[in-house]
Order: sequence, then C-alpha cells, then structure tokens
Amino acid sequence: MRFKLGYFLKQAFHGVFRNAVVSTASVLMLVLCMLVLGCFWTILENIDLNISSIDGLNMIVVYLEDDADQLAVNNELNRLPGEPTITYYSKDDNLEKLKETYEEQGFGDLLSFYDSENNPLPASFEITFSDVEKGSTIKYHLSQIDGISDIKDRTEISERVDDVKHAVTTVSLWLLAILSVVAFFVIVITIRLTIFSRSKEITVMRYIGATNLFITMPFLIEGVIIGLVSAALAFGLQYFLYNYVMLDFLSQYDIISIIPFSEFAPRLIIAFVAIGLFADIFACTVTVRKYLRS
Repeated sequence: MRFKLGYFLKQAFHGVFRNAVVSTASVLMLVLCMLVLGCFWTILENIDLNISSIDGLNMIVVYLEDDADQLAVNNELNRLPGEPTITYYSKDDNLEKLKETYEEQGFGDLLSFYDSENNPLPASFEITFSDVEKGSTIKYHLSQIDGISDIKDRTEISERVDDVKHAVTTVSLWLLAILSVVAFFVIVITIRLTIFSRSKEITVMRYIGATNLFITMPFLIEGVIIGLVSAALAFGLQYFLYNYVMLDFLSQYDIISIIPFSEFAPRLIIAFVAIGLFADIFACTVTVRKYLRS
C-alpha cells in the first residue's frame, strides 16, 4: 500500500508539472471562480449588516387627523396585506417620546412647557412588516384610508437596497457560472494531456490486469492537488482583497460597519476547498472514464 501511495503521488505530481502551462491555467480559473464567490458573498453580508443597523426600513408611521376615528382607522389597518404588526401611540405617547429624544440630546428644556393640554403632536400608528418588498403595497393601501393626515416611511431606501442586492447576486451568479464552465474544460484538457502523455503506460497496465481504480487514482490525486492549491491561493488573495482593499476603502466612512475577515474565514476555507475538490475530481472522473471506455 505504501508503494502504491508513493507511486500515485509521484505520477500525480509528474502530471501537474508535465503540463505546467495548462495546470496553471486550471488553477487560475478555479481561483477566479472562488474569488467571485468570496467577494460577492462578503459584499452581500456587509450590506445586510449595515442595512439591519438602519432603523425604520421595514416600518411605516401614519399620523392621524385630530378628528379621526381611531377605532375605524385601526380596523382598516388590520386589513393590510402581509399581516404587519400595528402599534398605536396617542398624542401624549408621542410627546413623551419626543421629550425623551430631546433629553438625550441635551435639549430637554425646549419642550418643558408642552403638556397634555397644549400638545401639538398628532396620534399615530406604527406599522412594522417583515417583507420589505410589501412596503410599497402597504403604503398604497394606507393612502386610501380616511383619517390619516401624513405617512412617513423609508420604503424607497429598502427597495433600492433590494435592487442593489439583486443586481449583485445576478452578476455574481452569471460570472460564477461562466467561469465554472471555462474552468471545467481547462481541467479536462489538463487531464487529457496527462492521459495522452501516459497512454502507452496505461495501455500496458490494462493488458497486465491493472484495475480502473489503480489507473484512475493518479489523475484523481492530480485533481486534488490542483483543487487544494487553488483553494489556498484563493483564500490568500481573498484575505488581501478584503483587508487591504475593501476594508481600507470602506473604513474611511464612519457610518459603515464592516464584518471582520475572521468571521468569514472558516466558511470561506470550507467553500473554496469544496469547490476545488468537486470541480477537479468531477472533471477527472468524467475524462478518465471516457478514455477507459474507448
């Protein structure tokens, strides 16, 4: 077994270096696939983090007219699509919240002369929904309800964010698909060149009774080597791009929170190794099986 393992490793490394140009192309294509996945994934995760820190994206506040029928408005709100959470705030509640806000900012005295007798603020309903895409629909229904004087929301921001995320996801998937196909064919060419250079040896082994597994194993190990090298290079480049390009650029803006690379590292390693091994082993298996059947 020790002799066989040594033989397999020797043949695998010979195959990699014998076709160094094509092997390098295979590695580069896999690295590009992994970087596309890693870059777009980390971007989307950071977008989600920053969006979740912005209050009110999934919330609409409606203010009532002074003579509005609060019960009637509440009944209409309960018919809104998506079953949003509805919270009522009286005029006094809103005044108290505003006083607390001013107090935290050091301007509490500005509202000290307002009380329930001369409260200028209207009553309101706070409508919170889980599906951001329903924001525009809910806003339209609110505009049809009598007794509402004003509607405050940030649905346009949330919709723009969703559009950006959708565009980023679409572009990344297309790039990943194209690069994966190219990488597959480059790996197939690498394995075919190795098979061609060892065709006489393989023919002799088949005549003396070597099993298909024995013949295939060096090519599988060659694929594993290419996959692991690609994963290691992609992880190193991803670390550099994230910490010294993306992080350095975004850190100039205090309003942007950035997830540390250490939180991505374990999942990136697993994803990169899985992509490298699957792509190479699959391409190798398909190519060698096709040759052995011919």
